Amino acid sequence: MINSVYVSEYIKNINPNIKAVFALSVILSCIIFKEPLGCIFAMSVMWVIIIKNCRLSKHLICHIVLWPILFIALSSFMVSFDIANYRGEVFSLKIINNYFLTVNAQGIKKAIRLFFTSAASLSTMYFLSFTTPVNDIVYVFKTIKCPKEITELFMLIYRFIFIVLNMAQSITTAQNCRMAQRTFKTRINAMALMLSSVFVLSYNKSLFMYNAMLSRCYSGEIYFLNQKYVSSRKFVILAVFIVFTVVLISVLERIY
Repeated sequence: MINSVYVSEYIKNINPNIKAVFALSVILSCIIFKEPLGCIFAMSVMWVIIIKNCRLSKHLICHIVLWPILFIALSSFMVSFDIANYRGEVFSLKIINNYFLTVNAQGIKKAIRLFFTSAASLSTMYFLSFTTPVNDIVYVFKTIKCPKEITELFMLIYRFIFIVLNMAQSITTAQNCRMAQRTFKTRINAMALMLSSVFVLSYNKSLFMYNAMLSRCYSGEIYFLNQKYVSSRKFVILAVFIVFTVVLISVLERIY
């Protein structure tokens, strides 16, 4: 799905090392300070950059944002609860003896900080994934001297994610045409058959890929072709300004 998104040539051709450092700096700033206003600013800037430079439909945006945000919200909500031997300021429910399931103002504040920090980090990762092709991520790995085994595994795993998803969707469509979703029992059986088939087919695909690599003189190392990148001074200045603003907003919010 992300591979089919149109990305403007300007943001696509920027040196991926600059984009990776920018994204990592924003994430670290949000994690270190954990202030809601700073995280909201970072999240807003990331989505402005994504929408401006990537051609995204409203359906795609809702699809990729809804479920992660719901998961983050539910996880953050659970963090606000605590088990203590005293009644909470906001909510209390007696469990056993003198122990209560409580919600305090400090717990709510912690949950809010966790939600916005996670949402801002997620938005930053979406920025990096939308604007940086996987070959450019490999280029970043090579720049930081990442072991070639990890780089090659990353590339092969990324490739097989889409192969496995395609096989699973094809098998599920065939099962639906044969009314495999009639009852709960047939759904379980169909799921088991689909998973076993995907496992066998993916193993066969890996053998075919290995044989294809051997036929092309594979000698134990995968070589990647990288294009020439642009080190945009304008983007560097913008990135430094955004990171500085996130830090400034977080510091001022913490002080006041």
